[in-house]
Amino acid sequence: MPAVREAVVDGLFYPAAPAALRAQVAGYLGRVDAADGHARAPKLLIVPHADHSFANPSSAGYNVQAANEAWTTTLAFLERHLKLNTPTR
Repeated sequence: MPAVREAVVDGLFYPAAPAALRAQVAGYLGRVDAADGHARAPKLLIVPHADHSFANPSSAGYNVQAANEAWTTTLAFLERHLKLNTPTR
């Protein structure tokens, strides 16, 4: 099993402590439910240890599995909520 490397941006864009990050995400999700008054569950895709440029094929941090999952999830969301035909990349 490969070693897990230290996150480079811990604390820069989100709390470095896992418990604080979980609390922040829970707070965001709670506000979504309270704001729209619907019992819809928001979708959240977390890709641990994917570099900032994980979806850029010309980047050293390119992660094909994470990029494909992000594209698939995003296109399905757009089609479902915007009623578009499936766009292409």
